[in-house]
Amino acid sequence: MAFDGENDDNGGSAAAALVNGGAAAAGGDAGASGGAAEGGSADGGAAAAGGDAGAADPDWYANLSADADGEAASNRDWIKAKGFKDLDGVTKALRNAEKAIHDSGRVKIPGADAKPEEIAEFHKAIGVPEDPKGYEFKAPTDADGNEIPLDTALLGRIAESAHKHGLPKAALEGVVADFVQAQLDQAADFDSQQQAEAQKIVKGWGAEGTAKLAAIDSAARVLGLNANEMVAIRNALGAEKALGMFARLGEGLAEDKLITGEAKRFGISGPEAKQEIANLKLDKDFQAKLMSGDPVATARWNRLNEAEAAWEEAQRRAA
Repeated sequence: MAFDGENDDNGGSAAAALVNGGAAAAGGDAGASGGAAEGGSADGGAAAAGGDAGAADPDWYANLSADADGEAASNRDWIKAKGFKDLDGVTKALRNAEKAIHDSGRVKIPGADAKPEEIAEFHKAIGVPEDPKGYEFKAPTDADGNEIPLDTALLGRIAESAHKHGLPKAALEGVVADFVQAQLDQAADFDSQQQAEAQKIVKGWGAEGTAKLAAIDSAARVLGLNANEMVAIRNALGAEKALGMFARLGEGLAEDKLITGEAKRFGISGPEAKQEIANLKLDKDFQAKLMSGDPVATARWNRLNEAEAAWEEAQRRAA
């Protein structure tokens, strides 16, 4: 991945975070246009047009090869077809063609046997930086305008590979920017899906929802987790598993502290739970809180009953 993600602490309820959180040259006619396309000048074209039909070839034509180059015409036939009557016309056309190629910005693509200096010249022409440090990657920002840190180590390796293979500066920077944005969009979509799933789970809890959310906050405080960290855990484990885990953990912490005075005891035996239930049935204050939906009392009561039920099931299996 090319970015590390947000790492700020936005505070707030841990439970809330979990839930909400140009072709013209090629088409010329033989004659004036054809001469321009092949590098001929207007003068060269005029020479072709002004030649006398059936006139004898200039003596210097004999110095040109009459052998065809594959399917292409021989040098002598090509020059004759262009209508050049003297070497000065050929030279002028060549110089004009060379200038046109230079002014167009065209560069020769190195072949397999190209020399290092030819490759370096080509890379310079297409915008490859002198070294990997020449590539620059701009960090994206979140909705609040804060920069989202990039994975500089990974990007450093990408820059080295890009320089090795001759990628232009603008091309690589554009690709990386698009890729990072795609990652951010993907992460945002996934977060929205998990948030919707979390809200569905809480709604399914019904009357127990308030107590379970309070338990989640308690667990987060004991573990020292901030809202961003809770969201990261939710997205890593999935909404259902994360909410269930933190709810059970928070309920266990609340229950054990009330029963034993030990803030970090995570379990209770079946017989202890059974006895405690019997005692609480006689506790009018506790029963009043339980009936009113007090989150702490509800969490304690549910946890005790779960512990007793699990113990009794274990006893039945053992028998």
